[in-house]
Amino acid sequence: ILDYSKIDINACNDTAICEGQKQLSLDGSGGLPPYFIQWSPISTLDNPNIPNPLASPVQSTTYYVQVKDSTRCSVGIDSVKVVYNKKPVVSYKPEPYAGCDSLTVVFKNNTAPVKANFLWDFGDGTTDTARHPTHVFHYNASDPKYTINLTATTDAGCFESYLITDLVT
Repeated sequence: ILDYSKIDINACNDTAICEGQKQLSLDGSGGLPPYFIQWSPISTLDNPNIPNPLASPVQSTTYYVQVKDSTRCSVGIDSVKVVYNKKPVVSYKPEPYAGCDSLTVVFKNNTAPVKANFLWDFGDGTTDTARHPTHVFHYNASDPKYTINLTATTDAGCFESYLITDLVT
């Protein structure tokens, strides 16, 4: 007679990702080893038969895990939801991008989604958080070109940056 405890498993907590990958995790106890693990759906997992697969969903997905012990009689089941969030697509255009000292440049922000927080770095030690900022550039004899970087962050915390080297002269 084999006397053993029932399998008790716990998958990681529900979580959110920003276009990418998430390591799922599983811990448990009970039953008789070895254990047979099956995560599903398998299409976005690197290996559905290990305790800690790497998930790469392209939409919000609930992953289910089933663990059986060597007798295949004791079964543990759990799930974890991975909420998928898109990163912003950052794009902008300066008007104008070259001129004389005290050059006033208006930046047209074409970032999607429109609802995001913005951080502009104008390459001269100043920043701005406006969607479409206007900035005055002053002539610098040692380096008359300015590198512009825009970082957009969504409400879900997903962010992306777009840097153009030597954009404004």
